[in-house]
Amino acid sequence: MKILLVGSSSQISEKIKKKLKFNFFGISTSKLKAKKIFNINSYNKTNINKAIAYFKNKNLFFDAVIFFNGFHKSSLYTFFNEELFNQIIKKNLLFP
Repeated sequence: MKILLVGSSSQISEKIKKKLKFNFFGISTSKLKAKKIFNINSYNKTNINKAIAYFKNKNLFFDAVIFFNGFHKSSLYTFFNEELFNQIIKKNLLFP
């Protein structure tokens, strides 16, 4: 079974890769260099499309896609910043 992990360098993702014996591939914003990881600068539509094209060119298709990418800052309840709020919504809800 081939599984694509978006946000593949997260702590949860790393633990899953160690526990489960599947064929994992990843998309990550970390600078880790690995054979099965496609690195991007940020999670936006352009970069995700580049990653999809990369995997298609390698003739890789996945049985499952799991999202671990995320973005957060200090509580928005005590310090509301509209620009930061929009950035969090964009990265956590719109792009996955």
